[in-house]
Amino acid sequence: MNRRDFLKVAGLASLALFVKVSPSAGKLIDFQPQAESSGKLYRGTLDGKIFKSEDRGRSWNLHTNFGNQISVLGFSAKPGGQIVAHLLFQYRRFDIQLAKNGKFWMTAPAAV
Repeated sequence: MNRRDFLKVAGLASLALFVKVSPSAGKLIDFQPQAESSGKLYRGTLDGKIFKSEDRGRSWNLHTNFGNQISVLGFSAKPGGQIVAHLLFQYRRFDIQLAKNGKFWMTAPAAV
């Protein structure tokens, strides 16, 4: 067995072991940050999309598309259930919050 064949076999064995150890490996590989507010789920992607579900995640609708240069890193909830999205653009992180009407995003006030 040459080095290339060994590396192929070792890679496949590692992947098989990872899937065997973690049955939810598909969810780990396709990780998407998620938050909940007022019975609605919000999910972000690394290509700048935020989806919303009103039926506990059974179906998802596109809420906002920031473009593929912005990554959704995560979400947090403020007191009162207001959602804050943590975004990344050209190695700079910034936060925006969902307006109370739930339709658009605005800049989040700086924490004091």
